[in-house]
Amino acid sequence: MNHEPSENTELLIPPEIDDLLAVGIWPKTHEASCRQNGCPLVSTADLQRLIPEEDQLYLLAPPFRNLWDHDEPADWYGPQKNRPSLMNTQLLLMIANFEIGVEAFIALDYQTSRERPSVLYFHNSYTSPSFFERLTVPALRGRRFRHGTYRQIAPDFRTFAEAIGLL
Repeated sequence: MNHEPSENTELLIPPEIDDLLAVGIWPKTHEASCRQNGCPLVSTADLQRLIPEEDQLYLLAPPFRNLWDHDEPADWYGPQKNRPSLMNTQLLLMIANFEIGVEAFIALDYQTSRERPSVLYFHNSYTSPSFFERLTVPALRGRRFRHGTYRQIAPDFRTFAEAIGLL
């Protein structure tokens, strides 16, 4: 199958995703992805062994989009100084996200290997200015700041899929 993940990239999907699509485990359409709202494809217990802070995983249907296509990188990391150094958002393909209201997703990371991408978990968190900052800088009162963080959760897609019970 080798679905093209995005119109502006030449990255190929791991063969395990093609296998999961072929047997109907991974959703093939947006409509199939939406059905996960009532019938999750990944159990909470399996997900929380890998990502304890999340409750429900939604697998996205192809074509997968890179982070650059999905959002401006500044939307996830704020000012340039907050962004992970050397991150190429065009080499990060979003394959899953979480319940509505949770600013988090899972991406294949092709930055170190085009043949065997690792799997990253991205999460946004918000912080409020400190009490001292609110007292001394009136413009900060009531403001919240978004901080994007990420971590590798699997060295490759097969390891990820096995950890969440898809393979």
